[in-house]
Amino acid sequence: PQLRTFQPVFLDAMQRHVGINQAFQEAGVGYGSLLIILIAGMIFCADSAEISLITYMIKDVQESFGLSDAEVILLEQVAFAGQLLGPVWWGRWADCWGRRPTILLCACTVMGFGIITACAQTFSQLMVARAGVGFGISGIFLSVDIACELLPKESAGRLSSALNFFWPFGSVFTILCAYHIWGWRGLACCAAFPMFSALGLAYAFLPESPHWLLEQGRKEEAMQSIQHLAQLNGVKLNFEGLRSSKIAPAEQAGSIWRRQQRNLLILMSLWLFMAMNYLCTVLLGPMVLTKTVVQDEPNAVRQDMDFFALSISSASEILSVALCILLVDRWGRRHFQAVLYSIAGLAALLLGFRNELPYPAVAAVVIVARCTSFSAGCGSWLHTPEVFPVQVRATGHAACNMMANVGRLLAPLLVSPYFSPAACSGIMASSLGCAAMLALAAPETAARTDDFNPSAYKALRQVSGQGACHC
Repeated sequence: PQLRTFQPVFLDAMQRHVGINQAFQEAGVGYGSLLIILIAGMIFCADSAEISLITYMIKDVQESFGLSDAEVILLEQVAFAGQLLGPVWWGRWADCWGRRPTILLCACTVMGFGIITACAQTFSQLMVARAGVGFGISGIFLSVDIACELLPKESAGRLSSALNFFWPFGSVFTILCAYHIWGWRGLACCAAFPMFSALGLAYAFLPESPHWLLEQGRKEEAMQSIQHLAQLNGVKLNFEGLRSSKIAPAEQAGSIWRRQQRNLLILMSLWLFMAMNYLCTVLLGPMVLTKTVVQDEPNAVRQDMDFFALSISSASEILSVALCILLVDRWGRRHFQAVLYSIAGLAALLLGFRNELPYPAVAAVVIVARCTSFSAGCGSWLHTPEVFPVQVRATGHAACNMMANVGRLLAPLLVSPYFSPAACSGIMASSLGCAAMLALAAPETAARTDDFNPSAYKALRQVSGQGACHC
């Protein structure tokens, strides 16, 4: 009798259509989700490797091509010029043609121009190659977007924040290659290897975003993408299809953007302050964390960088990511960013008194400033794609990324001799305070699951005999 009672329920469940958020809940979190994080993280790692490459090859390149100091500076900055032009292109392409093909094209661009870098025979060819690498790197933000769109809402915060763990590995990989490999051409080839690995994994395993497919009216393909993820997670789905998007077809990008203007302005300003202040804390480290070394000559001293303190400052970014993973869901996106940006602002304000403070206190302030600004930035990276609707998400994220590149161009000027320590710290502190207020002004997105009913989901799992998730 009990079987006859439950059988119609099970059959109805198999024939039902669910919303996209509930579909992700039933697909669960498992090996497929970890594979998505690995692919997106490898892209982050490749980005870091290519960015840090120029630091270790510039001296050999200068000797090889006989470059002047002005040409060296130009070569160091040309990749940033490519990054300024690229984000809107990649974002618009991803919204029109899909996340997966855009990420694959972006990875091919970075890898291809990375190989061309190694083969360049003239300074002009090298400039074009590095500009192309910068153009490709500017689309790396899409890896965060697709990771957020391929994970359940409740898990997206912690898992997407874990992408930032991969960033230091790219720099370490480049350092190891620079230590063991002679010649800048071989180093350029090695720097392209992480992106080659990421491209292979993405081509083989990365599905298209079901959110984007559903908004395009391609429900069957969206369902196939969900089924692919569920199969990788070891979960059997108990529904037949997906419900259509709540947004009417006539309501396209134009009308959506009109409603998103306030959010776009808030987040673009936030990203400007975020990138500017983070790079300022990185650049101030070698300037401030120095120690006096007595030379052999009488009364001769020099200032050397304190590599121990600088190593701790760099390693603090691991703690930054851990803080984001632990607190961003518990506190919410807005409050997490506001608290961390505020602490970073206080640390930046104290840097204005670095000449009056004892050295251990200065080192502690620099480490706190870098740790909190990076952690808050991790929260902003997670929060931004969640704010924008799927139809315009990549374009909105691209606009914010473009403003971040403007902030990176302003940072070297801010820490230059043109600004006194007090003026520099005052600007940093005030802009970080503005970043905290802007974070509070943005909408909260933590665990937003509009169409998921936990009670119904639990009852259905009990009827069908399937586990909630495999992790």
